[in-house]
Amino acid sequence: MQLPTRIIDGLYLGDQGAAHDLEFLVTNKITKIINCAAKHIPNHWESIGIEYLSYQWLESETQFAFDYSRCFAFINDALEAGEAVLVHSIRAFNRSVFVVVVFLMRKFKWTLQKTLQYIQNLKNDFEIKSNVVRQLLNYEKWLQVSKLSQNWDDAQNDDEILARNTYLNSQRTYSNEPKRKKEIGVKKVQWKQDLVSQFIPPYQQIEFKKFSTPQPKMKYSNMPIKLFVQPSDNNWMNKKYTLNQIVDEQLQKKLNLFSIKSDRQSIKPLARPGTAPSNRLLKGKVLTSSHRLLIRQY
Repeated sequence: MQLPTRIIDGLYLGDQGAAHDLEFLVTNKITKIINCAAKHIPNHWESIGIEYLSYQWLESETQFAFDYSRCFAFINDALEAGEAVLVHSIRAFNRSVFVVVVFLMRKFKWTLQKTLQYIQNLKNDFEIKSNVVRQLLNYEKWLQVSKLSQNWDDAQNDDEILARNTYLNSQRTYSNEPKRKKEIGVKKVQWKQDLVSQFIPPYQQIEFKKFSTPQPKMKYSNMPIKLFVQPSDNNWMNKKYTLNQIVDEQLQKKLNLFSIKSDRQSIKPLARPGTAPSNRLLKGKVLTSSHRLLIRQY
């Protein structure tokens, strides 16, 4: 399937694939179709309201039986109503091109040569047979009653102006236009003499320099503070104390850490809870806050 060719606004030229593509027809608002090969391609979309004009032409050496006025009115009425028309045959090479050429020659009063130039600019793969060319030449002679336009300078209406501009824009060449020079600044580029070579040796040949990371100089404010821990007094291990004296002495040191000294009133150290006085011994036993110990009396 070839993509349909847009000839002018509302007029399309396509093959049988375009005639079967309902999405293409609905998208482009095509309400009328000219079937130039009705003997081989049926009218598929008559049931949905699309109007057909069918011609049962064959690819032969004879000329086509054609009603010029009826075909022109069929296309022109749809374009004036803001609708679109599709002209199709099997391959869109000969028969459908013939209908489009006839319509353009009559609508814009173009000569055959000018019309073929316009269509070839849009679709360059058509092949009009000799019998069709003779029929188009006869139609051109019939249109010679009114003066036909041979060049692209004249335009009678808006549709013709649009078609003329489409053709002229496609033929425009940019070879004769002067090339824009790039603006170069006043300052020139100067290359340095000590350029580094871009040659990179293999990895095993690269000698890496060893860099020693310098240690940061520390100020007095950032110097770490060393804490001096005074060793604990464990003279009780060398002296001979009773167990009650040892427990009371250690407990007294711990309680002194939590005692609050005041000028008004001296706070006495708290007695060790659950512990018997130092001068009081139970018969071979002493009661502490955590456990019971058996001691040996000397």
